[in-house]
Amino acid sequence: MDMNATFSILTTKKILAGNNAVENVGREAIILGANKVLIITDIGIVKAGIVDKVKKLLEQENLKVGVFEEVEPEPHTKVVYNCIKKIEKENYNLLVGLGGGSVIDVTKAVSVLITNKGVLEDYLGFDKVKKPGIKKIQIPTTSGTGSEATHVSVLINENEEKVVIYSPYLFSDLAIVDPLLTLSMPPKITAHTGMDALAHAIESYTSVDANIFTDSLSLKAISLIGKSLRKAVLQGDKNIEARYNMSMASLFAGISFINAGCNAVHALALALGGKYHIPHGLSNALMLPYVIDFNLPGNFEKFANIAEAMGEKIESLSIPESARKSVNAVQMLSEDIGIPQRLRDVNVKKDDIEEVSKIAIKATRLLVHNPRKIGLDDIIKIYQSAW
Repeated sequence: MDMNATFSILTTKKILAGNNAVENVGREAIILGANKVLIITDIGIVKAGIVDKVKKLLEQENLKVGVFEEVEPEPHTKVVYNCIKKIEKENYNLLVGLGGGSVIDVTKAVSVLITNKGVLEDYLGFDKVKKPGIKKIQIPTTSGTGSEATHVSVLINENEEKVVIYSPYLFSDLAIVDPLLTLSMPPKITAHTGMDALAHAIESYTSVDANIFTDSLSLKAISLIGKSLRKAVLQGDKNIEARYNMSMASLFAGISFINAGCNAVHALALALGGKYHIPHGLSNALMLPYVIDFNLPGNFEKFANIAEAMGEKIESLSIPESARKSVNAVQMLSEDIGIPQRLRDVNVKKDDIEEVSKIAIKATRLLVHNPRKIGLDDIIKIYQSAW
């Protein structure tokens, strides 16, 4: 770490975190100047009763509340436009994103497209949004994406391609992280999102752009996930401590990766997800141990710290030997929570590896953070190892 380098930290304007934090949503909406609020969510959150809970909390402050429940997993841009039509027709002045990463990403995009002219495609890439969107509160109901703390929105366009907006105007005006809202999350989603959070934490901790601030958050997130994800998956509706730890880990990792960057794990995972429509958390989980194994020589010391944070005994080992324990720790955790271990287990074709690798190598915005220089041949070998 270069102690002579200056670093900056970006995150959401305000965070309320803790059990029952959502009870403050009505008062916070008033502080933000709301009089008519639209909850953006998905049908699963509606069926779980979470939307009704938040709606009542807002209505207790005499706010008018509507609901848009059309968000889908891996949301398409048409969902954004459908939501905008509802807002323009009914004149809402505060958005509440209530759900997982897909809901939160839709809420971000809707917010800025209401106040910035043109179409979504005008704002793809970095810093193309010209002015703030309408105010937004983000309330995650999963523990993985950390999207409530980031300035990124990922959507699927009409050509089935992932498109991304990066802008400081996507940061929420308030993030409310209430672990109790995650108690009803099914085991499989808990596993996938939890491994996504672990990928965020490990990638940002080992990023060449990590700093003392992001290191403190990411390493704590790794430790929390190492001791809590199994319990959250297996005892999720009862183990409040495990859910609390996973919510905090997701938040910490989100703040860390948006400042230090993700790297080759996400580059290879996104290419897989785009080709095979594998859920984002699962594709990250599949690639994580294999990319770690490749990256070890790039920073043995940090990978040794990861192994220790995940509970591996390293006292009598050399630093390289300790670092290799991080691969074992991640694989054991992944297996224990029911994650497939090989690409062939999720129907990836070996003959497609070269094609997918050529997609992954184009993700320079991610690969630039990798702790070890990586080329096309390296990516092909990593995929082959994972197959």
